[in-house]
Amino acid sequence: MRDWPTLQQLLAESLASFLGRSLPEVGGDDWWDRYVLECLTPAQSRAAQGIAVGDLSSFDLAALLRVADRNWAEVALKLNLRREMRTLVFELKDVRNRYAHATLRGVDLEDQLRDVDTVRRLMQAIGADEAALKTVSAIHRRLLTQVA
Repeated sequence: MRDWPTLQQLLAESLASFLGRSLPEVGGDDWWDRYVLECLTPAQSRAAQGIAVGDLSSFDLAALLRVADRNWAEVALKLNLRREMRTLVFELKDVRNRYAHATLRGVDLEDQLRDVDTVRRLMQAIGADEAALKTVSAIHRRLLTQVA
């Protein structure tokens, strides 16, 4: 999908903002070590060396989705989030992997439509920026016309 880089960027920015607001509230003073660094894979931990405390915008989408997934239970409890939002986070881990490892044939159009819808739903749920949501919605509408 030609729009995946844009969607990935918007989703990463939205997740970084949401986690940056939520994790300190959940984790207190040691939120960075306990709720971010301890959740990363070894490769992600190596990449995180030198990142300033609180700078979630320096992480890629894979790391942000992992942090969100690993901390979802506590964040959801504290912020009273709907259960199905966790499913969106989990599904987006698969979506991200699908595009990262796509063959030359790309991703089926109907799967693209579903993927954009999933991105849009999570971004709405976490309070993403209105301009970002408009961009994602425009991509979704364009794909809908292609499917029809």
